[in-house]
Amino acid sequence: MAKARAESPALRWGSYHNVMVQPRQLIFERRVDGERVLVAINADGNPYDAHFDAGCGRAVDLITGADHDFGGGSLLPPYSCFYWKNKENTIIHANDYTISRGILYKTGI
Repeated sequence: MAKARAESPALRWGSYHNVMVQPRQLIFERRVDGERVLVAINADGNPYDAHFDAGCGRAVDLITGADHDFGGGSLLPPYSCFYWKNKENTIIHANDYTISRGILYKTGI
């Protein structure tokens, strides 16, 4: 986990936004300068199938390097933590703007 944090500007300096909050599960986003990482935590002794809007279809696990597909939910094993970096050149919807591949677009025009 320390290596993932050291290599990710979003994990070190990024803004923080809760994506999903449950009594024993938490998914939050860290974002900075075009990098977006979702952190998923299951602090329960049972698996948890998390259904949430990831804002992208696929990501790479910063700890294992494995591909992660958000379609159909994300299974969080007991007492687990994941760092998922958006694989699709961060697409962010905020207010009336969209950032895609590092370019800012006005939506709804």
